[in-house]
Amino acid sequence: MTALNRAIKYNPRYAKAYVKRGEVHVMMEEYEEAIRDFAEASSIDAAGFGVQEKLKDAQRRKKAAGRKDYYKILEIPNGKQATDTEIRKAYKKACLKWHPDKNSQNEE
Repeated sequence: MTALNRAIKYNPRYAKAYVKRGEVHVMMEEYEEAIRDFAEASSIDAAGFGVQEKLKDAQRRKKAAGRKDYYKILEIPNGKQATDTEIRKAYKKACLKWHPDKNSQNEE
């Protein structure tokens, strides 16, 4: 990341550095920064480096990150590939974990 920042500092019109930095931001799940970098690269070179597709992908990922992932909340490791039995088991475990009668401590 430091090398990309330095490259952009020396040449603010270096589209490839913006694209690479945007890809790093996507990997780090920093979608706002990725969108900003891809937009800057698009303004410099709209057709190169597949920047339009990467910009759309970053926007899609940002939107998806805003939604709740119920599989993650229920701590289901294999997510959408989980069977009904696994989902029910995880749901019951979460219910017991957060149930007020089961989770409360006696403070007498």
